[in-house]
Amino acid sequence: MASGSWINNEQIPDHEKLWKEDVEKLLTQGKSWLTFQQKIQKGRKSDVWDKFEIAHINQQPIDFAKCRMCNSIYVYKSSSGTGSLLRHECGGSEKSTPPAPNQPLINKFTRKLYTDSDVQKLNDEIVIGLSKDLRPLFTVECDGFHRIAQALINFGAKFGQIDSKNVIRHRTTLKKENLSKIVATERIEIKEQLINSPSFPSIALTTDMWLDKYKQRNFVSLSAHFIDQEYSKQTALLDVREYEEDDKSAANIRHSIIKILADYFENSVVDSIVKEATLVTDGASNMQNVFKKHNPCLCHRLNLLVDWTFIDKQLPDPEKIQSRAAKGNPYPTKEFSQAPVKLWKAEGLCSVDPPYLA
Repeated sequence: MASGSWINNEQIPDHEKLWKEDVEKLLTQGKSWLTFQQKIQKGRKSDVWDKFEIAHINQQPIDFAKCRMCNSIYVYKSSSGTGSLLRHECGGSEKSTPPAPNQPLINKFTRKLYTDSDVQKLNDEIVIGLSKDLRPLFTVECDGFHRIAQALINFGAKFGQIDSKNVIRHRTTLKKENLSKIVATERIEIKEQLINSPSFPSIALTTDMWLDKYKQRNFVSLSAHFIDQEYSKQTALLDVREYEEDDKSAANIRHSIIKILADYFENSVVDSIVKEATLVTDGASNMQNVFKKHNPCLCHRLNLLVDWTFIDKQLPDPEKIQSRAAKGNPYPTKEFSQAPVKLWKAEGLCSVDPPYLA
């Protein structure tokens, strides 16, 4: 959406329709109803707010923050955290003076208007590029793609037309230098969000395990679900890593989760989380005993219910069922349809309840 007519007059805008560029223009115009104030912090204090202030319109906070030293404007929402603010590299040593209200901006003269033909050519290149890498067209609807695209557009607008191969680093460099730094920053941000949650350490955790059949490697994931300071539900992926324990016992799974939590918190805090948090998993017996507080994943149960109900497998011969049961080796439940399972289980003809009966 383009800037409204209020940019050049005293009409107060709807803050929900503001873009970052709009706030920058309002700052240069010295609008009296646009102010920047120290953020009121609840719980643990964040050092980032020593350098940034929250934008206000008529004393009401809006979703933007300003660097105290260089006056750079950033989009900020409590739900998305302070990652962009932490990554800000400020070159100013003191608060810079914004341009005078009547001073024209340089981009007013250099910005070009694109045509429908330009947009068509750009999208043609996107289709060709995705096709070369065998990527689905759905990629253009993903947040990650738009983050990359916007960063490239901003970079070109600042430095002009350049060869992308001169500025985009090799994957090994990205892994060694960029990835580790970003992960460290994101962990600090997630830790800050979790600690400031009103219910911390009483949060919810979800974990799951799976096997890479090609290399026969096991993996474990851990996500946190919590309420932020604005009382909105948030989810953060804490880690996905290779499962290196000897077996998949409840004690070993608990140990792998503790190692992930230890990357974020001190041992005493980790102990509190293990004691107070609720773990949500599938219905496997080992998963049910990992934490003291446990809830089954209802979506997983419903999926199994549908899968087992419509399983297309011929029933074993009743005589074979009875014969195997008599020998102490009954058929496992998943070998046949679930309609008669409850009765057969009661009669000792099969060994295990289906998940929706367990």
